[in-house]
Amino acid sequence: MSNDGHAYIGILSFRDGTCMNVSLPPALSKELSDQPPRPMTVRGPVLQFPFVAGASGFKVNGREVGYGNCGPRFIFVEEGSVEFKGT
Repeated sequence: MSNDGHAYIGILSFRDGTCMNVSLPPALSKELSDQPPRPMTVRGPVLQFPFVAGASGFKVNGREVGYGNCGPRFIFVEEGSVEFKGT
C-alpha cells in the first residue's frame, strides 16, 4: 500500500508477473501500509481511473482513491470483500 498524502492505492501482483491497482477499505489500507506483501483474495468492480490534468486523487462512494502505477484501472474493494490466505 502506498499513500501520496491524499489517498491509499495498492498493487496486487499476480503469479504471471502482471499487476492491478487496488483500493482497499481505509482501515485495512492503513493496517497494511509499510508491511510486507500478504497473499489475499479480493472482490470488487474493476473501474477506470478518471484522468484529469492536475488531479492527485478522486472519490468513489465517498472514499478517497489515489492514482496507481499499474495500468489505467483499479479494483474497488468494499469492506468484507478481502480474504487473507494462510491465516
